[in-house]
Amino acid sequence: MKLFKLIMNCVIACLLVLSVLSNIFILSILGIKNGEDFKQVMVARELLNGFQSVDDTDEPEASEPTQETTPATSPEHKPHEHKTNYDKKGCCETSNMPPIYQDENVKITYLRQEPCEMTCLSYAFLIENTSDRPLTITFSEVYIDGFKVDLSGLTCENLAIGGKSVETLHLYQQEWEDFTTNPSRVEFRVRLINPKSLLNIYDSDVVTFDL
Repeated sequence: MKLFKLIMNCVIACLLVLSVLSNIFILSILGIKNGEDFKQVMVARELLNGFQSVDDTDEPEASEPTQETTPATSPEHKPHEHKTNYDKKGCCETSNMPPIYQDENVKITYLRQEPCEMTCLSYAFLIENTSDRPLTITFSEVYIDGFKVDLSGLTCENLAIGGKSVETLHLYQQEWEDFTTNPSRVEFRVRLINPKSLLNIYDSDVVTFDL
């Protein structure tokens, strides 16, 4: 029995030695000097396999291209414009009323009262250029019931030779509400201007227009 136990111990010892030698051989092939390095390699392999599995399963989805949108802007606010109703052949409107002013260069005839989008009184006039050159015609030095005003007036720009235009005289309430509630008379001078040089040609005598 003692001999048998001795033989079995020798066999076990040999197996242990062979196991150690085989591990040393494997480690030497891998270029690893000790068991700790082997553990690090195994951990590195597991991490590598983990990263590869993450790359295979969690690839980011391609996002759809987004279109840039610009905020809607409200249309630009444009001030009220009074259209000039004439062309090279002359204005389509005529009047049987006697002119409120006429000389060798210009003829001005009252047409009608018009609605006003702002707080004012508006009156339409037919302006005719009877001279031999283009003219800009304005109502200057305007008085309402004897009080001078600055904003109210009329302008007809660059009227061609023989041209006609319907223009509007605006009398703004902010200029006359302090001294009257119902304007009855307007006084002004007709000023002729050279549209190229912008120099005054002359001012007429005072013209009176009863509202």
